[in-house]
Amino acid sequence: MAEQIPLNRFITEPFDLTTTDRLLYTTPLERASILLGSQASNYSANPVTITFTVRKNGQDYIMLNEYEIPPGDQLNVINGKLILDYGCAIRARVSTNDAVNIVLSILETTV
Repeated sequence: MAEQIPLNRFITEPFDLTTTDRLLYTTPLERASILLGSQASNYSANPVTITFTVRKNGQDYIMLNEYEIPPGDQLNVINGKLILDYGCAIRARVSTNDAVNIVLSILETTV
């Protein structure tokens, strides 16, 4: 019998961000995804900037460009929900290493 793929799957993905552009998530084949939330926390003693990008069909769409997060503060990276088709990718980088964590909350659904 074929493996049953659940209709919906909730995912929580935590990452440590660096100054190198990092792939955080890619919508898999036969799925559509909704980015339900994305929280970035600056745990350092200095301001740090974040760049948050969605890539689709090789084209980058900058959602936040070098947005400053004050020391000891957090940022809700997106307001509302973000729909991601197959192959859409989320990428992020920050201005300082060892300073920012990000957590993505994602709903994947079978298409």
